[in-house]
Amino acid sequence: MERVVPRRLAVVIVVAVALIMPLSGCWNPFAPPNGDNPDVPDVEDYRERTSPANVLHNFILAYEDMNAV
Repeated sequence: MERVVPRRLAVVIVVAVALIMPLSGCWNPFAPPNGDNPDVPDVEDYRERTSPANVLHNFILAYEDMNAV
């Protein structure tokens, strides 16, 4: 009976690692889907914060691009 427990523990550890490995990639859910694609045209530039309209434009642009910076 002593050999069964370590073997089961080893199987559980291997299965857990096999299930966790695909989930630990470098995928960023907050990045735009075509972030590094050169075929995508350039996005609009942010405007200076000199008026409320420019600030709202920057907020909308940041929301659409999913850019937290």
